[in-house]
Amino acid sequence: MTSPLITLLLLALGLTVGVLLLGSVVQQRPSAGRWVVAAAIVAVVVLAAFLPSKVRNSGHALDGQRVAYAGINEPEAREHCLHDMGRNDLVEALAFTRKQMPEDARFRLKTDSPSYACFTINLLPREPVRPGDFDPARDWTILDGAAARAAPSSPRHSVQSPSFILVRPEAEDGS
Repeated sequence: MTSPLITLLLLALGLTVGVLLLGSVVQQRPSAGRWVVAAAIVAVVVLAAFLPSKVRNSGHALDGQRVAYAGINEPEAREHCLHDMGRNDLVEALAFTRKQMPEDARFRLKTDSPSYACFTINLLPREPVRPGDFDPARDWTILDGAAARAAPSSPRHSVQSPSFILVRPEAEDGS
C-alpha cells in the first residue's frame, strides 16, 4: 500500500470512529437523528481543526507570489504568459495590435494554441466576441498559428509575422 492510500484509510477510519462515538454519546435523539447530529458534529470539528492551517498556508503561498512579482510592472505582467507559453513572437505582435485596435473594439481569435486567455489579458480593455456574435463589419479578427498561415491574402490584413495576422473590420475599408 502507498502512503497516501494508508492516510486516506486512516482518515476514513478516524471519521467513522468519531461518528460512532458521538452517536453513542448523543442519546436524547431518535436513532436516525442521532447519527446525523454525530456526523455533523464530527464534520464541524474536523473543519475547525484543519481549515485554519489550510487558510494560513494558502495565504503564505499567495504572499510568496506577491513578493516574487512585486517588481514587475503591468506590461511585463501581461506578457508573462506569452513567455511562459514560449510565444515571445507575440509580444511585438500584440503591442502592434493594441496600437491598431481602438480600446472599445471587439475581436474574435482563431488560433490552434492554448493562448486565448493570454490574448484576452494582453488586449484588455478590448472585448473578445463569441463566434455566433461576430459581426465582420464591426469586429476585428486575430489569426494566430495555423489559421494565419492558411489565410488568403487580403487588403484588410496587417501581417505581423507568418503566424500572426490582424484583420480589420469590413466597415473600416468600405468593402
